[in-house]
Amino acid sequence: MSEAPKEFQGRIAEGKDWREIVAWVGDLPPMPHVASRAISMVENPETTAQELTDVLSSDTALAARVLKIANSAMFSRQREITTLNQAIMIIGFKALKGIIVAATLRQINKSFGNLEKLIWENSMCTAMCATVISKRLRKRFQEEIFLLGLLHSLGQIVLLAQKDTAKDYKLVLEKIRDEAYEYAPAEQEIFGFAHPLIGALVAKKWNFSPETCQVILHYCDPLDSSAPESELE
Repeated sequence: MSEAPKEFQGRIAEGKDWREIVAWVGDLPPMPHVASRAISMVENPETTAQELTDVLSSDTALAARVLKIANSAMFSRQREITTLNQAIMIIGFKALKGIIVAATLRQINKSFGNLEKLIWENSMCTAMCATVISKRLRKRFQEEIFLLGLLHSLGQIVLLAQKDTAKDYKLVLEKIRDEAYEYAPAEQEIFGFAHPLIGALVAKKWNFSPETCQVILHYCDPLDSSAPESELE
């Protein structure tokens, strides 16, 4: 049994064979070139909105998704956002990173059915509600809060995008329906791991911060987070 990386220790990760799980995550399709390049640019403080526009414009599906979200109730102003440049300015670079990842996973998953749509809508609603709450509390880091809300169920989207887990996900749903299970415990019984763990590992693979990985891993059980108290202030 290999030792779990420090940022992923906790009850939900207990007893897992990290070699197997990391290998499984490693088999995921690589992020498409446009999305990967855009995310790298978002991390660069010198990147301009126009430079990001030029890159994202080469992927029409991704560009359309960004525009659609910019015109959603979360971001929409009194007038319609019609250009990608405007959309990027309104959404903000940090939140844009999460949208790119989520939209990319949607493209990777060719059979985007009702369950996937429900999870995507839940992620968007969580992001929107979290941002509204943070605004009312006048908290900083609203872009980060939107990003974390959007990515909290990243692991579920990944499980449904992979053939070996997607075909058995109906067993997870049956446990939820028939035995009143929550998602994570049901996944744990069927697969041997749950979506928060997979989401955190994928986020780490795609170079999200340790803090973001922590939130994804522990959102079902936030009191189990191993982050030092000072990092949570």
